[in-house]
Amino acid sequence: MTRGKQYLFVFLITFLSTLLVFNVKTLLLPFIFVFIIFFFLLSDNLFESTFLTFLLALPFENAIRQWLIYADQNNINGYSLYFGITLKIIFGLLLLLLFLLPKNRTLLKITPHSKNTTILLCFIILTTITSLFFQNRISNVFLGYVSLILAALYFFSASIFFSLPDKKHIFAEFIVALTIFCSFFGLVQLIKQSPTGRYIELTPSFAKTTGYTTTDGKPQYRVAGFISHPVYFGSFLSILIPIIIGLFFEKRQLIYLPLIIISIIVLLGTLSRSTWINLTVMFLLFYYYQKTHSLHLPPVKFPKIIIKFVIPLSIIIVLSLVIPLILTRVGSIPELLNNKNGSIYTRVNLAVVSLKITQSYPLTGIGLNSFTLKNHSAPPHNTFLIFLVELGIPATLLFITFIIRSLIPRSKPNSFQPLTFGVWVGLLTFIISSQIHPLFNLDPTFDLFMLVLGFYATCQPSRT
Repeated sequence: MTRGKQYLFVFLITFLSTLLVFNVKTLLLPFIFVFIIFFFLLSDNLFESTFLTFLLALPFENAIRQWLIYADQNNINGYSLYFGITLKIIFGLLLLLLFLLPKNRTLLKITPHSKNTTILLCFIILTTITSLFFQNRISNVFLGYVSLILAALYFFSASIFFSLPDKKHIFAEFIVALTIFCSFFGLVQLIKQSPTGRYIELTPSFAKTTGYTTTDGKPQYRVAGFISHPVYFGSFLSILIPIIIGLFFEKRQLIYLPLIIISIIVLLGTLSRSTWINLTVMFLLFYYYQKTHSLHLPPVKFPKIIIKFVIPLSIIIVLSLVIPLILTRVGSIPELLNNKNGSIYTRVNLAVVSLKITQSYPLTGIGLNSFTLKNHSAPPHNTFLIFLVELGIPATLLFITFIIRSLIPRSKPNSFQPLTFGVWVGLLTFIISSQIHPLFNLDPTFDLFMLVLGFYATCQPSRT
């Protein structure tokens, strides 16, 4: 077994073992075990073993210990958050401590594109100052601040680790394992039309048996995977799928094709209409890329029975499952604009309110997770507006500058290798999803975005 396959096997087994977890104590076991494997069997040093375990903990928001935090004044709106000691926090803290060791400080010097790194550091420092000295609701602010630090740590550590010799290939193995796990988990839910009942599922108490259903049009079950909401799971998958497509074109191996098909089916099963936009963008960009490079599918010969019966039957079954779900969802679109109960009206109203509040707190914002203190039922459904109203204009401009500088290609995108192009497309889907959903602090999508952005930085030539 090659080195890459060894990592893929370990990643996949670790993810699948979480399906057997049934309480807090058993949640720790797979990650302690895999840390030992990395350190002793795969000959990784302490920094690399910690980073890889931190990497595997990324999708999971289950808390080992947690405390409920009411996120609005006197809990008027019933909106609350919880702060939990998660696996990401444990291994992230260990990773931060390792950076303080003299022998690991040299790693900080190999971070690619130091200007972008400096901008992100300035954003973190400014956020730290405003959080410590200009905010009152410390519990809310602390919860959001920890999320920011973790996301920044994913970026920094990924840009360092994947710059090390012979480490870049591990990214592809991780993404494949994670996509297989997400697709398998989501497909089981889609077939059952209900949650699986696994411990790692973050299904709220009111939906333990039925799961999430649509709130407009005919009630339909929505796939949420192991993430706290279907729209978050859809945004998470939207980042992964283009990377798998890029791997398919780069490796020219048909084994990736079933994974792409199943993951797209699961993505549509979330019934998140924003994912339709993501899928359209994916296919248009890859169509342009394929035409530019004249890429072709790997040559393969199928038996006649597969060509005549198995493939058409599979397509018919898939379409019969997916099309009715989509058509019903399409029919409910007019309700989005339906008076004050429509989803679009609510989103626009929250956006307008956030801009008005920003006028009163332009420099410091009102504090992370503090929007609902203004007696609103939920944060703005736009990730960048959340930063604007809760962190202020200067911090938000720094973060947007960091994102723009990081995403703008240093050469034409059609000159990228297929994997790099897929990574770039995946990052763009987050930008799309973040205009419609609050992808911060409530799910792991922001962490995945920052991790992929860190890898993308290692694929780009330095600015001259």
